[in-house]
Amino acid sequence: MTSYRLRGIITFVIDDIDEITFLYTCDAWEGELGGNYDPAGSSAAAPAPAACSSDAKAPAPAASCDEGELVWIAPDKIEELPIWPGDKIFFRLLSEREDVFSLKLTYIRDILTDASVDGKKIDFVV
Repeated sequence: MTSYRLRGIITFVIDDIDEITFLYTCDAWEGELGGNYDPAGSSAAAPAPAACSSDAKAPAPAASCDEGELVWIAPDKIEELPIWPGDKIFFRLLSEREDVFSLKLTYIRDILTDASVDGKKIDFVV
């Protein structure tokens, strides 16, 4: 990546485990992307976000990922993926905001029970 920026800081609380993730977007790179990435197939001017997907219908993998196959997904197709409810929230924030946001997502097992953006509780649909 040759042009990237911090977009969000996400705190995941899952049962008794806390994890912090730094979320970046990239609009320039050098080297091979691999897989089936087609910049003409994206509705955005910049490359689509990378998302891990274990969906068998996803394009050929660009690289391996512990959570499935890492593939390039057009932004308008992300909602079709089998992703966590909190992931839908941060993808929405990426599309709606330009500033760096703080997101806290609390799960009990795999159920999202609480979400806050910039310290303020938000409503969400599971």
